[in-house]
Amino acid sequence: MKPENSLPAPPEKKQPFWKSLASVNLTIFLLIFLAVSSIVGTLIPQNEPPAMYVQRYGYGTYQLLDSLSLLDLYHSGWFRLLLLLLALNLIVCTTDRLRHVWDIVFPKEKRLNENAVLASPGTRALKYKANPSVVKAALLPILSGRLGDLNETTTGSTTILWREKGRLSRLGVYVVHLSVVIFYIAGIASSLGGFMTSINLPEGAVVEQVPLPNTNVGYNLGFALRVDKFEAQFYPTGEPRDYRSDITIIENGKPVLNGNIRVNQPLTYRGITFYQASYGRFPKTIELNLVDKSSGKIIPLSVPFGQEAILPDGLGTLRSLRVEPNVMDMGPAVQMLLTRPDGGQTDLWIFKNNPDFGRAKKLPYRFLVTEVREGFYTGLQVAKEPGILFVWAGSILMVLGIAVTFFMSHRKIWAVLEKKGEGTTVTIGGQTNKNKLGLEERLDNLYLRLQKADIK
Repeated sequence: MKPENSLPAPPEKKQPFWKSLASVNLTIFLLIFLAVSSIVGTLIPQNEPPAMYVQRYGYGTYQLLDSLSLLDLYHSGWFRLLLLLLALNLIVCTTDRLRHVWDIVFPKEKRLNENAVLASPGTRALKYKANPSVVKAALLPILSGRLGDLNETTTGSTTILWREKGRLSRLGVYVVHLSVVIFYIAGIASSLGGFMTSINLPEGAVVEQVPLPNTNVGYNLGFALRVDKFEAQFYPTGEPRDYRSDITIIENGKPVLNGNIRVNQPLTYRGITFYQASYGRFPKTIELNLVDKSSGKIIPLSVPFGQEAILPDGLGTLRSLRVEPNVMDMGPAVQMLLTRPDGGQTDLWIFKNNPDFGRAKKLPYRFLVTEVREGFYTGLQVAKEPGILFVWAGSILMVLGIAVTFFMSHRKIWAVLEKKGEGTTVTIGGQTNKNKLGLEERLDNLYLRLQKADIK
């Protein structure tokens, strides 16, 4: 049997590793490091082509940034390790403190300690000439009306009428902690299994695979996306007012979904989300006039950009490769690839203002560029975010946890009835883990109400 005068058990000695993980200093260090890392990740463009970094920072700096994984910071191993450490730190801190809170929230026995109640500060006492049973019968309706259903604890001649509310509110902060851990899980899941990339597609283009950033690997969507139409509307100033892409999702050769993508109105299909990110113009068709050098006969020819057109008189085919606004200070020019019937190929630059320049002058036709018709392409950002459901769950829990933490409290209010001589002393008091001024105000009101009670 434990002796009555035995000393309290010494606090449980924690393992150094557990103690380190439960350290608040570790939390502060990790948060600062993550914040600084995020700032660096914001200042340095992420997942851009190497040529862009070389042009902006120089080759040596590019190599240094690449070796530190600062060009794809949020997918780097060390950034994931920081997230994992912070999640572990939060879990350990929460577990360490939750054990004590759990005993308060879910006590084995629901009662108040009489000595602790009477010794608590801020109590208010009233004296009545009637005996405790009469006082209790008279005060019960008042206390119940003010506090709700009351618990009762009787020890000898002392009776405690008490009410407790909001024990679960002590778990609010842990709900917030849980939501943060879920956010980390979301971040790690998206970092490991997600991606974000960009594609530019003209009308009519079909894409089944998108390029993964910083790799030569493509990601198979598992379906095809076709851009049916792109529309852009502009203000009189020329600024874009609205632009959207009408698309069709195709699976197994059959259209399964028609939709449109606008700014702030993405489209998600089978876990892949398409955002309207940008747009631009591209040369859609090169219009040519072929002038027979011997007869002067003019033959119009349309060459879709990037495609072939058949030349007259069995000369072969002509494929458009490039359109440049100014080449060698000679004005706009079109680069074409001439493929002869025997398979031989000739690279041609056709200058709009000087059609007889270069290799084109050796051909039986003069190539006159009459017009370069432009079309729009749509710029789509493609993202796979496997952690998105975790983000939603974490967001809901965080809002719930914050609401409970800031707007609810664990409060106890009691009235202790003690027999003093022929009369009764009633001591009212309370405890709360927050908003102590609110509790004081409520006790004052209750005290005034009990003062007015007519007890004989």
